[in-house]
Amino acid sequence: MIANHFINWKTLLNIPDDRVKEVSLLAVIIFSYFCFQFVFRIINTILIADQKPSRASFVDLSGQVISLIIIFAMTRLTKGSLLNLGLAIGIAPTLVLLLANVILFKTQYKDYAPSIKLAKKEYAKDIMNLGLKFFVLQIASIVQFQTTSFLIAHYFSTAQVTSYNIAYKYFFTLQMIFMILLTPLWSGTTDAYNSGDTEWIKMVVKKYLIFLGPFILLGAIMLVFAKPVYDLWLGKNNVDIKFNISLLCYIFFSTAMFASIFVAVINGIGALKIQFITSILTSIGFLAISILLIKQFHFGVESILIASIISNVYGYIISPIQYYHIFIKKSKSKIWYA
Repeated sequence: MIANHFINWKTLLNIPDDRVKEVSLLAVIIFSYFCFQFVFRIINTILIADQKPSRASFVDLSGQVISLIIIFAMTRLTKGSLLNLGLAIGIAPTLVLLLANVILFKTQYKDYAPSIKLAKKEYAKDIMNLGLKFFVLQIASIVQFQTTSFLIAHYFSTAQVTSYNIAYKYFFTLQMIFMILLTPLWSGTTDAYNSGDTEWIKMVVKKYLIFLGPFILLGAIMLVFAKPVYDLWLGKNNVDIKFNISLLCYIFFSTAMFASIFVAVINGIGALKIQFITSILTSIGFLAISILLIKQFHFGVESILIASIISNVYGYIISPIQYYHIFIKKSKSKIWYA
């Protein structure tokens, strides 16, 4: 929030002068909710660890549905406002998460409710070591995949952000459905690996790879009918979305779904060292490739998606190799397990 006073939002987002103050305040609102959710989402982590991913998803769904209702009501009762939109998007999910914490920590998870009295220093090193790695991985993911809108707005225009986001969200629905099916894999892998049941892990990975086939095919069908869907969704010729953007979004999410299978397994066993190092390098690489393609090769918005696909190299190349060395080859080298 201190840094926010020194950020030049006009230059960063390529916005008009009369929007700078509003965007600055919006940034404070969104960042505040992000920080609150960062704390309150602990309940979702516990639900997933307890093999109840559907309940964790229901908590998220409830917050999103309430946000949608609030936004719909505002379109009918108020004038358009970025600040109101920011509040609507942030306040409902945060309050739902807070309510879930209060209810579940007072009932079925009463024995696990956070308490200063239960803090034990001897566990701090192991917990913080693993937790810090996951934290860095999350930050790297934000840098790599959530700064795209900033880059597009800065180097092109805010109108191009809209086109990109429409295509991105269209194909994201494919990954969203796949991730719902994939959610139990992480916690299931942890349980099976600690029980020594590696055969179950290999069997499940094969099943998910088979499940992936229809999703790739469905994505190809979505690509073919993308233009009619955009017109039906947004109104004919209201937003211009180039075929190249849709094609690259399809490739990005196809590789991301493939990668998510192996990344879930690697995360489940806590073998994060390779991913940790790679994530730092690819985050820097993503920014460098994006700027290089934009400034030197003049590729346009496609530059961001190409950089995103290349930067996800750990997911679709390195993590399958790591999985192979751990579960198939059963390598003796410690680097794969670190």
